[in-house]
Parts: sequence; structure tokens; C-alpha cells
Amino acid sequence: MKRKYYAAILILMMLCAGCADNRGADNINAETVSVTTEEMTVTSAETEPQLPAGEEYLSALERDGDIWYNTDEKYADIVDVLKKRYEYSKEVQGIVLAADDTELIFCASLHSYERDGVTKVNPYTTYETGSLTKMFTASSVFLLCEQGKLQLDDELGKYFPGYEDTPTAKITVYQLLHMQSGIYDMAHHMTEFMPEDADEDMKARAKKGELTDDEFIELVFSKELRTEPGTIFEYSNTNYKLLALIVENVSGQSFSDFVKENIFDKCGMEHSSIAAQGDVTSVPRDTKEPYCTYTYFIRGAGDMHSCAADLIAFDRALFAKKVIGESSLEEMFNMDKSYGCGWYIEKANPEHYIHGGDVGNYISFNAVYNAETEDRIYLVEFFPNKDNDTQRLMYQIYDTLRLEIEK
Repeated sequence: MKRKYYAAILILMMLCAGCADNRGADNINAETVSVTTEEMTVTSAETEPQLPAGEEYLSALERDGDIWYNTDEKYADIVDVLKKRYEYSKEVQGIVLAADDTELIFCASLHSYERDGVTKVNPYTTYETGSLTKMFTASSVFLLCEQGKLQLDDELGKYFPGYEDTPTAKITVYQLLHMQSGIYDMAHHMTEFMPEDADEDMKARAKKGELTDDEFIELVFSKELRTEPGTIFEYSNTNYKLLALIVENVSGQSFSDFVKENIFDKCGMEHSSIAAQGDVTSVPRDTKEPYCTYTYFIRGAGDMHSCAADLIAFDRALFAKKVIGESSLEEMFNMDKSYGCGWYIEKANPEHYIHGGDVGNYISFNAVYNAETEDRIYLVEFFPNKDNDTQRLMYQIYDTLRLEIEK
């Protein structure tokens, strides 16, 4: 007993000496101090190395090479079909992550490393998400509605003074959310979006996403509409850029700060950003122009960077009504003329909600199966290239899981 007592006293004296004199740090590593006597060995730290963050996230799953899967029997069929689909991935790069509200089910990191050339792609690897941004823009609008600062029937003229007498000014926030505005798409109809008398400098800057917000607004309100507002669904990225500007106008914050404070932070999305540059850790196959350089211009429509783990966290929080309230959630999935607010509905099964993303070299997909039940399954897919094989695999994974769930 005396030996145990003296050994303990010795350790305390050594550690206290190190605290009292910073030179002690050169001589004593407090994490690895070990004192051995005939009766006792004292070790103050575990010797097992810590897992990398991405693998720690998956630590509850069984690993088989680049695949992690849940061994619970209730997930066996889902795991089996996803494993088989993975066998056809060939050299497709990216990540696939499936989960329900409480458990991770399956993860596959496909044939790639992060920018450092050492870290294997994992659930924290960041990608350009493209139009998955829109569900965050819609959530931001609903949050402001819940705060009484915004109404869905508000007209654009209220938020863009000086253009009240234009036809575009009569478009409502609701029509922007549901893609019923009739406004030209700045991404896919840039030629039509630009005025006929635009000079070459403006055309060049528009193609590079270098127009200022004031120039963008002037173009939107001076251009004739493609269709009568509220009559048909027509996908337009311009709608969600305008919504981001409205969020900034009403909140008094940048769109980036608003989303971070009200969504990212609340959902624990530590690897996500809005309108950022230089924080994408995945590597696209095309290295000549690897990353989108105009994220600020397309904010609200396709500028978010995120990772699979963060998007699963958002999906779970959204359907748990921790992001927006129940009435807002109902409107988000009100498929008026086939489009909700940042979401589509699966035509083959109205209980599945989906949306894809496409920007620069990246494509992505977010799906919620059985969304209106307690048996929801979430699927997130990110790919740093969009060749035919990659696009085919992305939709095959979604359909494979859909068909299994619908059995």
C-alpha cells in the first residue's frame, strides 16, 4: 500500500512541477507518464490511436474496404442492394450516404482522395452542392415568415424600390419559391436574359458571374417575362437568387451569415458554407477549371458547399421540425404545379421528396423516402464530376434504393 501511495505522490509532484515551471513541458509528457512498481502500473492516457474524423463518424458501422454498413438485420436488404450497386461503380468518384432518423445505414467513398492527396473521401469531405442550396434558401424565407418579417404574397416591388411600375414587380414571393415567376433563368438562358443592346464587356462579365447585384436587379426588372406569373412551372435559378437578396434585405444580414446563424449552426453543420471560395476539399476530375469561381453571384440558387454528414443532419432536423415549423414545412412540400420550395416530388411515389444539384464539375442528389411517415430514409450523393457514367450511377443508386424501400 505504501508503494502505491508513494507512486501516486511522485506523479503529482512531477505534474505540478511542470505546471509551475513551463520548462517542465520540455521534460514531461503528461499524457504518457507511466510509473511501475512491483504492485502497480499507472497510465494516464489510452494508447489506441484516434480515428480520423470521417471514420469516427462511421465507427458504429461495419467496414469492408471503402464500404461501411449497418449490421442490424432490419437494414440487411437495403445494405445488400446498395452493396451490389457499388460493385458497378467502376472508377466513379464521390460519396454515398444513407441513414434514417436515428442510425446510419450505408456509406461508400468512391475511389477518391481529398485535395491533400492523403485523406480518403469521407462523410466530412466537402463538395459544391449546386441547387441543393435552394432548400436552404426556401427555409430562410420561411423562417422570416415565421418571424412576421415577410409574407408569401408580398410582391417584389416591396423589396426592390424604383421598379414598382414594371410587370416583374408584381411577382410574389410565393411564385418565386414555386418556380412560377416567368422570369428568365440566368444560368440556362443567359443569352435571352441579357438585353439586346448589352455591350461586350457586360456579356463577358455575365458569363463569368461577375455582374454586380445592382446590374443583376436592373436586368431582371427591365427584361420582359417569358410567361405570365403564376400560370406554369418553369425552373429558373433567377428566382432563388432574388429570394436570397430578399432575405438580405429583410434580415439586414448577408445571406451567408443568415444561413449560418439560423440553419447551419442549429443543425450542427460545421463543414458547410454559403458563397465561399477555397473550402471545397474534394477533387474534381477536370483540374483546368476545378471549382466554381462565381459563388457570390449565384448565392441562394447554387452556391452552397457542404458534405454528406452535414446534409443528413439538415434532413433529419428539417423533418423533425427543428429548422422551420409545421405549417412552413407543409408549404415547402406543397407541390404546386409539380414543384415545392427547393424540392421535387418523385412522380412514381408522392411520398418521396428529391432534388438534384449541378454546378461546374459537380453533381449531387438529396432524397427523402417515405417522407410523411416515421420510416423515413435519407440518401445523399455527391460526385466531383458529371460524365455519363457518374450521372447514370447517381440515378441508379437512387432508383435501386427506392425500389427496395417500396417492396
